[in-house]
Amino acid sequence: MPHTGLRRRVILLNGTSSSGKTTLARAIQDESDTPFVYWGIDTLFGLMSPNWGGGRDTPLSRDGFWYDRTGHDADGHPVVVIRYGHVGRRMLH
Repeated sequence: MPHTGLRRRVILLNGTSSSGKTTLARAIQDESDTPFVYWGIDTLFGLMSPNWGGGRDTPLSRDGFWYDRTGHDADGHPVVVIRYGHVGRRMLH
């Protein structure tokens, strides 16, 4: 891909459900001089074939995307982490 001289930017908004991520993303879009595309992880997973994960545990999900539900925080509460393999990494790039 030829270099266009444009800077690429990603703004990652992380938070619990109903914490205002979408509202903040829309406000950034409205106020910014730079055109930003908003899409959440559910959108990404919805675009994925179930064979490549899409949040599901399937034979190819370790190459695409999956939820890792094996972790716990310091207080012992379960933690869910989104993991990705080589296909998921290519999609993110």
